Amino acid sequence: MKSAIKMGLACVAVIFAGSPTFAARFNCAATGHDYEFVDKTCNITWTAARDDAIASGGYLVTVTSAEEQACLEANAVSGSRWTAGSDAAVEDVWIWAAGPEAGRQFWQGKAVGSPTAPDNYANWIDGEPNSSAEDYMVWNTGGGWNDVGITNPIVCGYVFEGDPRPELVFEHGFESTPKRIFLSSQQYDGDDLGSATGGDAACQALADAQSLGGTWMAWLSDSGTSPDARFAANSDGYILLDGTLVASDYVDLTDGALAALINMNELGATVTNATKLRTWTATTIDGTFLGGSCSDWTSTSGVGRHGTATDEALGTPSWWTNRGQNLCTNSYSLYCFEQ
Repeated sequence: MKSAIKMGLACVAVIFAGSPTFAARFNCAATGHDYEFVDKTCNITWTAARDDAIASGGYLVTVTSAEEQACLEANAVSGSRWTAGSDAAVEDVWIWAAGPEAGRQFWQGKAVGSPTAPDNYANWIDGEPNSSAEDYMVWNTGGGWNDVGITNPIVCGYVFEGDPRPELVFEHGFESTPKRIFLSSQQYDGDDLGSATGGDAACQALADAQSLGGTWMAWLSDSGTSPDARFAANSDGYILLDGTLVASDYVDLTDGALAALINMNELGATVTNATKLRTWTATTIDGTFLGGSCSDWTSTSGVGRHGTATDEALGTPSWWTNRGQNLCTNSYSLYCFEQ
């Protein structure tokens, strides 16, 4: 199991000043860590990449499971980038040479070799590793691993790994990492969810599909429950997936005006289509049940209450959650909140 980097607030400002661009970061549920495919000048040395990752508040990636590998592949960009793998210390003894696992062996031998405990995992390209002159591991396009020398013209960056978004703690003045919000890319008829907690399950499934990590619930009420009853108390703020501040805490979220519209979906795309920006809520501005829940989200008969994430919500702040009502045959999105 990966061990977490422990960072106090005293060092957060330093991390923020040199951290990679947040918009490129993504989180993997397998580890709870953030990752980024960092672009640098081609031919950057492994040592320079290692030092840059440390200065950015993390380390070169250590891929210790198939689940972590799959998450990286799902978010990867093309090109070769450095990882923490190396057999520079002892030929054919491949270890993670950076990060919490520094010094831990994960592979023995060349191409005709084997993974070692405790990871028991590797993803070398067929025929790799293959050279005693190539002591450092790179991530290649497609996710395969390869060994190269300490510098190589095809290597144009590195894969960053670290604790989730420490720079946001500093940027917004919170005591710990704020909670994330997204607008669901999926839309639902009035009878698709079955209940407000069915909305929670829908949000969780969307978050899991993007390896966002965390526990997610829908800003959705029915006659038996509401966000005010289900949501965990939060004093650390709410942000969109790109770090944009929406509210400073739960009280701020429910006082009427938001600092920004909730118009980014779980894919990280800003939604501009007005129809897709309508959201089923049945929820008042204070997070309680408003009524109009399409028979507790089991029916397409009657009307349901909805909000809007369009610019009109800036003019009438409560409209983000209580814009009006419409037929339950309509397909609307959900607001999904990390807990």
